[in-house]
Amino acid sequence: MLLDTMTNIGKIMKERLKPKNKLRVYWSEKEKDVMFYHPKQRVDGHLLNHYFSYVKCDTGGGETTFIEELKRRGFDISTIRFSIAYKK
Repeated sequence: MLLDTMTNIGKIMKERLKPKNKLRVYWSEKEKDVMFYHPKQRVDGHLLNHYFSYVKCDTGGGETTFIEELKRRGFDISTIRFSIAYKK
């Protein structure tokens, strides 16, 4: 009985972590890197990855990506969370 309950809780948590209607950016302890989750179209994930990891801007500390700039300013990247839902 307890094992069934724990299994159901695990399934619920897994679904919560990967909603099928949202693009997400999050830190992965397993990968030790920022991850991009795209449930519908891969191009959406590529868009997020492009703007978070490749587009360079100069905010006074030289040309850096958004992730590099956050690190430079002292933010803990392992706490990053971003999500946006598709229109219904």
